[in-house]
Amino acid sequence: MKTLRRLVAMALLALLSFASPRPAQAYGLATHLLIVDLLWDQTISKLLMDAFPNTTGKELGEARRYAYSGAVLQDAGYYYYRGSAKAVEEVEHFSDMTHYARSGDFVTNLFATATDVDELAFALGALTHYMGDIEGHSLATNLSVPLSFANHFPGYHIVTYEQLPADHLQVEFGFDVNAAKLMRLRPPSQFKGQKPDLSLQQLTYAYYLTYGMHRDLTWTRDGFSSRAFYASSHFILPTGTYLRARANRDSPTQEPDAVGLQARIHRVVVAEQWKQSKPYGWMPRPLARLLLLLSAKSKAMPPSSTTQEYYAKSLMVTLKKLEVMIAAIDPHAAVFQPLWPADPATGIAGALPNMNLDTGTAETPGTYDLSDRIHQKWLADLAETQKSFPAWPVPPSAQTTLKNYFTLRSSNWNANEVTEELALIKLLPALSNTTPCPNSDPIYKQAFGWHMVDPASYSRPKELRQPICPYHP
Repeated sequence: MKTLRRLVAMALLALLSFASPRPAQAYGLATHLLIVDLLWDQTISKLLMDAFPNTTGKELGEARRYAYSGAVLQDAGYYYYRGSAKAVEEVEHFSDMTHYARSGDFVTNLFATATDVDELAFALGALTHYMGDIEGHSLATNLSVPLSFANHFPGYHIVTYEQLPADHLQVEFGFDVNAAKLMRLRPPSQFKGQKPDLSLQQLTYAYYLTYGMHRDLTWTRDGFSSRAFYASSHFILPTGTYLRARANRDSPTQEPDAVGLQARIHRVVVAEQWKQSKPYGWMPRPLARLLLLLSAKSKAMPPSSTTQEYYAKSLMVTLKKLEVMIAAIDPHAAVFQPLWPADPATGIAGALPNMNLDTGTAETPGTYDLSDRIHQKWLADLAETQKSFPAWPVPPSAQTTLKNYFTLRSSNWNANEVTEELALIKLLPALSNTTPCPNSDPIYKQAFGWHMVDPASYSRPKELRQPICPYHP
């Protein structure tokens, strides 16, 4: 019964998106995967082959699964709901952390801990998600919500997820429906029964380097094959696309970015010989009929070409920036390092900034309640770590980030409580170049339970690099 309720809820989301903005717009599941597809041949695979020239064609194809997994990594916790309510909350917290706290540093650490072609592909996928959310939300979704739901926020030009979560998700899903249609409902690797993969060693260590804490992230292997992920890819997207075609609401626009985007997608469709896929199983059409009966209840305004233009522009900006960023990564460096595009005024490229992925702006205390709450929980968790493992080494950058964030007083947190917790984490030893690697220090062994790099753990031979250890950001 619980599963049925969840599927009905997701179906209602598809219903509401039926009247939301149409053309390929949003940075949900289908769009994040589409970004990988559009960058794969000319950009991502080129870097992978330059970094690991002995990679075979078959291995490169398998690495693509890792890139797909990375592309939805930051959202993985939102697809997973197995286990107790506490377990679900912990899993969702992973996605909250990677959206609101040190988002750029997390991606940077995935690159720093990548030692083979699959792990580099995984890091590249996470980079596409990071950039997609930054540009997609600031240039498309947050501008489209007030147009689609003008009665909710009259006079507003920008509406974030925090202000209007349900309507924000409707707009995102509407974008995804059209992304799926432009891809001819082509099922990527995840949708065809080929389980997406990732390196738990890489992910767990990158999380530790970013936040100073160990977390059991084994759930990520199941997250991409969970019922929510399966329902979205096999039923909800096809249903939404069926509804969109039934309503015949796709009015093409001649706006240059929209035309350029459609042409770019068409080239990939032709080059990879994607064929029109049919919706999976029997559910989409009956479900669509049910949703059509209820469609009058949607509160969305009639769609406009403006939102189509917002999305097309945002995605083209995302692709262009990613092309520059990926091309700038040194494939022969001891540590892979992505850089933010160079400042036009100085010509200098910098480290990936820590951005709020909901707003596309810098993480700033006191400006976004969700971000404040996540930083509070992070601080409290690290303080609890100090009580349980007083010798637990923490990357200095994690301590510095928390100290700087809570320098500003805000009504969103208790100043005395924050002061006490900051004092506790200052007692934790700092990770340094003399700190033992996780494969030799008993403290790490107790928490992680694995070696930093163990070739025997891989299912196929790989071209491995020497791990950079000790390493801290």
